[in-house]
Amino acid sequence: MHSDSNLKASQTFTSISSQSWGQGLVLLFLFIALPLTLTSCGGGDTKDESKSSGKGLESSMKRAEDARDAAKEEGADELYPDEFEEAEGFIAEAKEKIEEGKEKTAKSRLSKARSRFATLIKKCESYNKAEEEFAEADEAVKKARALADQAQAGVNAKDEYSKATADYSKIYASYEEETDSGKIKSLARKLKYLENTFKSIATRAKDNKLIKEKAEQELKALAQLKKEAIEAEAEKYALRTFKDAEQLERGGTTDLKNGRFQQAYADLQRATTLFTDAIQQAKSEKKFQEQLASNNNGSNPQNNGNPNPQNPVNDNGSSDPDVAVNDNDTDTGPDLSGLTDEEIIIAENIGKLLPSLASKISNYDPSTGEVTLNYGEGKTLQKDVSKAHKNMDFRNTMIPKSSTPKPTPQGLQPPGNNQNEPTGDVSFMAHTGGAFVIPIPLKSDLTIQFTTQVLTMDGSGHMGPWLMVESKGKTRWYANFCTLQKFTNGSRKGTVKSTIKERNRPANNWFDKKNPIPMIVESLKDPDDEKKAIIKIFHAGEDEPSCATRIKSDTSGFIGWSWSRTKFMIMDLTIKGTIDKAKVVEILKKKGVDFGAAPKSRTKKNDKVASNTPKNSSSKRSGSSKKSSTGTTLADEFDY
Repeated sequence: MHSDSNLKASQTFTSISSQSWGQGLVLLFLFIALPLTLTSCGGGDTKDESKSSGKGLESSMKRAEDARDAAKEEGADELYPDEFEEAEGFIAEAKEKIEEGKEKTAKSRLSKARSRFATLIKKCESYNKAEEEFAEADEAVKKARALADQAQAGVNAKDEYSKATADYSKIYASYEEETDSGKIKSLARKLKYLENTFKSIATRAKDNKLIKEKAEQELKALAQLKKEAIEAEAEKYALRTFKDAEQLERGGTTDLKNGRFQQAYADLQRATTLFTDAIQQAKSEKKFQEQLASNNNGSNPQNNGNPNPQNPVNDNGSSDPDVAVNDNDTDTGPDLSGLTDEEIIIAENIGKLLPSLASKISNYDPSTGEVTLNYGEGKTLQKDVSKAHKNMDFRNTMIPKSSTPKPTPQGLQPPGNNQNEPTGDVSFMAHTGGAFVIPIPLKSDLTIQFTTQVLTMDGSGHMGPWLMVESKGKTRWYANFCTLQKFTNGSRKGTVKSTIKERNRPANNWFDKKNPIPMIVESLKDPDDEKKAIIKIFHAGEDEPSCATRIKSDTSGFIGWSWSRTKFMIMDLTIKGTIDKAKVVEILKKKGVDFGAAPKSRTKKNDKVASNTPKNSSSKRSGSSKKSSTGTTLADEFDY
């Protein structure tokens, strides 16, 4: 039994071992055969992939060549030849790599080529767009320039037109050589700016043409007025005023020839005013001389008041032949006949208000109460202002310090070829900021005439004359370029805007800084309402006011000037107005003038009364204040 069981166990073990070895052989076969099968399969796919790769290269090549043709159609080969050639080089390299079997490298080169051509196409599109913008801007400039040519800007705005034309030539020359779209767009923007410049020049040329015509008319009328002044013996009785008028006439004529029409018009207007003043002064002085001669010991006007006709008097009223004649000293006092006591005292003491009135540089007519303040010379204004500001310069600064004036047939003229250089008399220069007043109260009718040369300023800069500055400066009107502003207790309470919209912007944006600009600020009684006066601002010789407003006709006060963040020059400043007698009396009383010891009137009927007046009575009336004007504050000078 044991042997049978052992035999059976042996058979069972043998059967199991045979099965295990069989499974192992199967696994071994599979391990060896599987890689071979996979390799065999892979060999078949490589062949198919090779065909696919060839088709991909052909497609890449076609896309690259299409991109090249598109770029060429946009003009890239001409606009950007170097970049186009570089992109074509990538295609050539790709072909070489294909021949070498380096298909992957070839694909990379073709991709770069396509990218470069795409960039060139975008650049060409941007360039073409910039070209269109430039062409549009160029067309607009040509139209604006045609407007300037139509207005004869080459004559009527010569300097500005020449500069704009030169700028256009420079821009066009740069455009001809430029291919960068960004820079072309920048040039187009410059053309748009130049378009506005030509439009402004056209407008200014039209204005200048009108001003030129006015200046020519003024010059013709001036010839007749000068003739009348000569006939009125203004050269004898109002020599200084006559000579000033002649100088302005010469300056205006020169400015007119050189194309400086605004300055010419301002000079000729001023000359007209001075010739008219000279005629009036000559007539008044001549009449007074005749009255003086007829009342002097029964003598007659023919021997000029000299009781001894054998020894005639000379032009200065002296019979001594050794006494030199002073052509400028023709004043012997105003005609006081027919005036009230108060008017006589004012006439005798008006010089206590302003040194220029005392020296007769400025004029006062006691019969009308009108003063004419002539500030052609800075020194005259310097003496009259209540307190000169530290930022003011009263020297005649139109002549460069490094050179001297040269004599010409027209008189002394500043050297140099700067056609924009002012030729008028400089009343004052100022900078940074400041203010001053002229301490004589004036009322309507009032005219302030001057020429302004702005040298530099910023966006917040302002400048102009004060009008009707009342006691301690509490209330005043301010002519800030072409707008009017009212101040009360130091604060601005309102602004009257200009009728021209552009002039309501900061003056730095529109006021001409290249040329002297004539201006007039006036306050004249309203012909339609006796209780009102109208303040007006006239700019650059225009017929219509740039700004206007109504005030009470009895408003009066000092005249002054204010400025901030502006450097400027004022020339040929003249102020005409009527004194406020009541306030003048107040001021003179504070200066010690006695208004209680004057005769009732000084007419022919009471000449004896006048002659019996005590000798010291005039000294009582003319006593001056101990306080010096230069030692007072601005507020003190406002106070009357």
